[in-house]
Amino acid sequence: MLYKHREDVFTDPQKAILQQVESRLASGFTRTKIAWLSGVDEAALNRIIAGQPIRQYGNLQDEDTTEAIQALAAWLESEQKGGADDAGYAITPTFTHLQNLYTQAQQGGFFLAITGAWGIGKSEAARFYCASHPRTHSQPGAVRIQFDEGDAKPAAALAKIALHLNAPSHAYRNGNLMGGVTSALRPGDQLILDECQLLGEALNVVASIHDAVDISIVMQGNPDLSGMVWGKSTKFARLASRANRYDFAATTEEDVDAWLAWRGAGNGMTPAERKKLTEVACSIACRPEQNGGLRALADVFRIAEKMYGVQVDAGLLQKLAEQLKPDLSGKANKRGKP
Repeated sequence: MLYKHREDVFTDPQKAILQQVESRLASGFTRTKIAWLSGVDEAALNRIIAGQPIRQYGNLQDEDTTEAIQALAAWLESEQKGGADDAGYAITPTFTHLQNLYTQAQQGGFFLAITGAWGIGKSEAARFYCASHPRTHSQPGAVRIQFDEGDAKPAAALAKIALHLNAPSHAYRNGNLMGGVTSALRPGDQLILDECQLLGEALNVVASIHDAVDISIVMQGNPDLSGMVWGKSTKFARLASRANRYDFAATTEEDVDAWLAWRGAGNGMTPAERKKLTEVACSIACRPEQNGGLRALADVFRIAEKMYGVQVDAGLLQKLAEQLKPDLSGKANKRGKP
């Protein structure tokens, strides 16, 4: 072997930094993006993540490796959060339920489909789980892959999955992308595939991966995914028959209560003022529409605090929500407005 084992190459502080980087990779960052943001050459990053110094015969005094890890540490600090707490989010009932589903799916090798309303926290929950249970260069684990409109062809979807698995290019140089993906997966791995409603015809790729490898797969998406797979069309019948579906119709009032407490909203308010704030927050977050969910509520809070520099109360929250996140249904949540 031309290089030393990782435990001989890196100091304990360096290992801690690299563990955070691997958590970030598992939560959805690509190596290309981390290399760009940190200023570390991607080839050098690949060697470091693989447990090797940048120089072929490097050791603890390898200046290039030391400088690269320092650059990665600076990038992590600039993000203001490490890999393990990538999702420093409110521990809501929905968040906890999702963590349990991911855990059970990974341990049992289950194929799950998690659908739900916009902004309920599916992506954030997946980031947290993958950052906490990362797939690394040497150990199986979870990895989150987020799709976009450019992945709506089978080859594009497989190429993105291969990229996040760091599948070697020679594994599919002959055009066998599916083989490259399946050969890179290991027992105990878990794929959490996010925004699957954007895959279009490439959705059947997910069923094919499931048929080829015995690992856990979790596909996530908004109500559009529900209509595509479990609607009247039988185009994705193979997928529908394989995936075990869990649907989260909307953010719950209990989720809102937990989020407000986590945020520290209402500190110093009277019980009556807190009640009004909660009612307005629920009227925003509990709507099962594009302008609803905890994401919408967080957006309004963030803008209110930035624009006004004051504690957000019910009146300010309602005023800005009507402008920024209007109720598209025209109906108020059952807890209503104050």
